[in-house]
Amino acid sequence: MPVSILGSEKQKDTTVQVDKNAGLTRGEAAAAGGFGKDGKLEQCSTLVKNPDANLLSGPANTFISLTRDEKKKTEPNAGAIWICSGLSNSLKDKAPETKEGLNQSAKPNFNLDASFIYITSKSDGDDDLGLAKGSVGNITNSAFGTIKSTNIRVIARDGIKLVTGTDKTNEKSGPKATFKGIDIIAGNDDSYLQFMVKGNNLIDFLKEAMEEISALAGTLYTATKNQDVLNNAVKNHVHTVIGAGVGVVALPIPLPVTTVVTAQAVPDPGTAVAGAFTGMTAAEFTMKDCETHKRNLKNITRRYLDPTGKDDEFVLSRYNKVN
Repeated sequence: MPVSILGSEKQKDTTVQVDKNAGLTRGEAAAAGGFGKDGKLEQCSTLVKNPDANLLSGPANTFISLTRDEKKKTEPNAGAIWICSGLSNSLKDKAPETKEGLNQSAKPNFNLDASFIYITSKSDGDDDLGLAKGSVGNITNSAFGTIKSTNIRVIARDGIKLVTGTDKTNEKSGPKATFKGIDIIAGNDDSYLQFMVKGNNLIDFLKEAMEEISALAGTLYTATKNQDVLNNAVKNHVHTVIGAGVGVVALPIPLPVTTVVTAQAVPDPGTAVAGAFTGMTAAEFTMKDCETHKRNLKNITRRYLDPTGKDDEFVLSRYNKVN
């Protein structure tokens, strides 16, 4: 589809009576197509008609054209159907004049037309529309369907499906190597395009991860409680002094033999029991539990966050992206 106003024809007399105060240029007056129900003059463009096109026109710049794709019109099997409301809508003067006084005609335009549906059996649709490539890419020489307007609503009383990859062959009955997903690109900017999240899988991952973290907190609580028992035993323990013997006290002045007390430190029973218990639980339970938690968390991460895992568990979509 072209992106400029092309073609011209000799200006014809119009039977439409134009109020001198309407503020229209000569070209606008020539393009005036009549009055609406509210009595206001409405502008209408003149559409360039391809020689082999079937054209149906209506009021207020509405057209249906059975034609050929503009860029592929010299190629076979490049038919197109164009349905438009608001031809050249963004132009104030919808029928501008040339210097020679000829009225210029408009062609369908993806940027200037207000609303349109365009379907074709062969085109370079993405490039014609100036669309970002995304992960789907820009197609060329392929069947293409487009709907464009300032605001679009798709409404269903039941459900809506966006489906890709339904056929085993392309429109030419040729083999199709693979299928592509769906890109949602706001602002026509694919710089930050990311895979969409599959909600159920994400919930399963978060639940399992939270359960494992909760179990890990329980292990830490038990280990801390046992350590507290040992800490209290160490804090409150005392050494017991036992035994007596005979000896000589070494002093600068010799003294007679006397009886001296000798001391021997022995383990405190309470401290010994607490230490043995804490060491046993650390070796047999706490350390083993920690190893188990590490393995479980690693397994959960592999199942849900590793792209090489199963499709039915991986939290991201394999095909569909959004920015």
